[in-house]
Amino acid sequence: MDTADAILAYGYDLGGDERGWKVEETDDHGHPAIAWHDIDGDKDNFVEEATGRLLAALAGFTETDQHADGYHDRRKAAEKSLDVHIVRHGDPNDTSYALATSSVSVEEGDSMPLNPAELFDPADLELRNRRLAAALAALGITPRQDRPQWLVLAYLS
Repeated sequence: MDTADAILAYGYDLGGDERGWKVEETDDHGHPAIAWHDIDGDKDNFVEEATGRLLAALAGFTETDQHADGYHDRRKAAEKSLDVHIVRHGDPNDTSYALATSSVSVEEGDSMPLNPAELFDPADLELRNRRLAAALAALGITPRQDRPQWLVLAYLS
């Protein structure tokens, strides 16, 4: 049985599999035409590939040996310093993505009180928008969305 879930995120809707990608860099079939992304590979690799690219370009983290002492702690610290992340939503057959500086999720049957003023300080908006712009440049993608926005990403899981 499917359940409905939702994520509230500030950033860009990148689209995805069945519903189409919402970036300018697509081929004639609507698949992402991004040099670093293997469209024939595992669908779940997009998040890992994009995160690796962001870590290298924006945080200088290029380590690949996951078995090295302290690797996971260093990677976690580098990811936190980015202040941007890829949000994966949807079921395995219809996965979509967003690039966000902030996200919160709610599962079916749960509720979450939400005070928009507490999501982040409006004074931080310019900094968040600059981080998103730097992330888009690092990823080499151009979203079809003209500016960052609050997005409600609803999906069945």
